[in-house]
Amino acid sequence: MRVFATGVFRVAVLFGGFLLQPAVAADWVYPMQPGDTVWDLSHRFLKDSRLWLAVSERNKVAADREMPPGTKIRFPVEWLRSENAPVQIIKVQGEVRGHLGSPHTERALKPGMTLYAGDDLETGEDANATLQFADGTRLLVQERSRLQLVSARLIGGEVSDAEVLLEEGRSESQANPDKQPGASFRVNTPVASAAVRGTDFRVGSENAEVMQVSVTQGGVAVSNRLGNTDLQARQGTFTRAGKPPAPARALLPGPDLSTIAAVQRHLPIVLQWKPVPKASRYRVQVAPSASFETLLQDRMATEPSVKLAGVPDGDYFLRVRPVDRDGIEGLDSQREFKVDAQPEPPFTQTPAADASVRADALRFRWTQPAGIGRYRLRVAAKDKPDAPLVDQVLTGTEFAPTPPLAPGAYTWRIASLTDAGREGPLSLPLAFRVRPTPELAAPEIEGQSMTFRWRGEPDEQFEVEMAEDRDFDHPVQRVQVTGPEATFQKPLPGVYYLRTRGFDADNQPEPWSPPQKTGLPPPPWVFPAIGAAALLLLLL
Repeated sequence: MRVFATGVFRVAVLFGGFLLQPAVAADWVYPMQPGDTVWDLSHRFLKDSRLWLAVSERNKVAADREMPPGTKIRFPVEWLRSENAPVQIIKVQGEVRGHLGSPHTERALKPGMTLYAGDDLETGEDANATLQFADGTRLLVQERSRLQLVSARLIGGEVSDAEVLLEEGRSESQANPDKQPGASFRVNTPVASAAVRGTDFRVGSENAEVMQVSVTQGGVAVSNRLGNTDLQARQGTFTRAGKPPAPARALLPGPDLSTIAAVQRHLPIVLQWKPVPKASRYRVQVAPSASFETLLQDRMATEPSVKLAGVPDGDYFLRVRPVDRDGIEGLDSQREFKVDAQPEPPFTQTPAADASVRADALRFRWTQPAGIGRYRLRVAAKDKPDAPLVDQVLTGTEFAPTPPLAPGAYTWRIASLTDAGREGPLSLPLAFRVRPTPELAAPEIEGQSMTFRWRGEPDEQFEVEMAEDRDFDHPVQRVQVTGPEATFQKPLPGVYYLRTRGFDADNQPEPWSPPQKTGLPPPPWVFPAIGAAALLLLLL
């Protein structure tokens, strides 16, 4: 986290910011309510209620009982009876620090602590804090933000009047719908000010150069010395340093989140939604409650998708809003979702995705997550993923199906099981293909060569070995071929064993096939010759 601005720096920011803003209003404005009179209001709000006649004269009131509700009555600020009002810290996420008291003392901020005029706070990365003002208005200070509480007071002991300086970062305010008439809340930045009365709005301040404001409910007046712009619900504006606020524009609509699954079973969580026209990016927020008073995740995405890591199992709320080219944040879309991804599945090893494996060489292998000793393996035909051919709970990290799978296309998945019996999600399906185990046909002998054939693909690589013994301790010949056919130089008559193996996608040799026995008989003249030789021996 950055070191806090010194008092001199804060004064400089305030001074520089307000040079661009209108002079501080000399009057406090109150909207007349049914039954109100200037005499009653003076007794409620003024230090000296006898000034009610002066208030009537300043506001040119002849018959206050005939004034329509909503008529604005102005009271000089110096006449008001007011007192400092505490601002409560109700939520803190991550590292939030502040300067409190006089003289200022830097402290880590926690829920339940109180801020007063002159205090400030700063949020770190992935940190945020929610403040509650005297009238119930709540202000969410988002990550990497610096904010100073300029003033917070109660007028007449009942009406809240508050002002903050957002030096850097972003904030979101939510008004209390039951607040007292006349309550006001102002958010200043180094380039402009947003004055509100009973509304929900957002403010962004970037490098003391740009201010963005978007209103979701109510109305906001954005102004500096060069001009002003009034915003209604579903409108926004931006202001650059040395420029008046831009004209109001409609906020971009919230994205459609209906394609996001209600239950997320795999980590990291990948959430996707339909793009919003004219959106340059999206703000994505994840919170433990629909109020979004605490943000567990708050980030910008340049594409209509986001990857969330480190989210434990539980119930969450997602909020996504588009952001236009000038940084004005649009309307929200929300969706509740559940994470149910523990225990995580093991990492799969073999067969790899899209592998081609000989039936007799097929072995399913996976890693062992910490604390996991049992697994569920599911294997299904690729065209029937919901009808598993293998569905077994296993204790090891390797499995060979018996009998072997028939040649064809399959998928396999693996899940972890805890000692308590909780079964986690299955891994994403991995497709693989089973090839037939080579079965050598009887050799074709022609001249001084022997040719063996077996079932296989014409472009497949094979290695074939011939030996005099079943253990292949005494190999006679070995060849590498393309296609299911191999030709050897014809050996001497006798009994021989042959075996084959293919190569995987990484050109690594697969296990040898089971040995197959073959024989090479002697030529037809051998037996008569042997008989003649035996007869000759007898005659001798």
